Amino acid sequence: MSREDVSEARVGQILEAAGKLFSKKGIDGASMSDLSVEAGLSKASLYHYFKSKEEIIEALVHRIFSCDESWQKELVEASGTAVERLERYVEGVVELVDETQILFPVVLESFARSTRAPSLFQCISGYFEGYLKFFTVILEQGKLRGEFSESFNVEEAALAVLTQIEGCIMISGITGRDVKALLPQTVRYLLHRL
Repeated sequence: MSREDVSEARVGQILEAAGKLFSKKGIDGASMSDLSVEAGLSKASLYHYFKSKEEIIEALVHRIFSCDESWQKELVEASGTAVERLERYVEGVVELVDETQILFPVVLESFARSTRAPSLFQCISGYFEGYLKFFTVILEQGKLRGEFSESFNVEEAALAVLTQIEGCIMISGITGRDVKALLPQTVRYLLHRL
């Protein structure tokens, strides 16, 4: 294994441990010492890869929010109507949310922290802007193909899709409602009324 592979594996090991630990204890409740124990590394090793807990939080947020970037690129190029492609995207999001449910407390806590941490705010808002751009591209393609009326407002529809998806994920995480039922049902309702 090359030095680069080892570094990548160590970063993954630290982020995996951080996700578990922050979900259990909260970000502020977990110390770097706790994280070194959870990761099975020395504190010096942690600081070799990350200068601070804030850097770890940003890397973890990046890992969580960048999981679907490859799907987005594929769906922009895929065949099918805009609604069909967005429904496929939602199916992938449902699987992702289901697989990473343990990280929901970290996501919520990161949202709250971002109001006081400019770099975390930029990180999170950057992902939301990326999602908005993705939805806009898909919906614009649909409008150009005649799937929507001439008066269809692509930007407003993209924002509606984004808020519907994020709202459903939030409601599911807070209330315990099954994201597999909630998200596709409500997004499908919205998409078929565009």
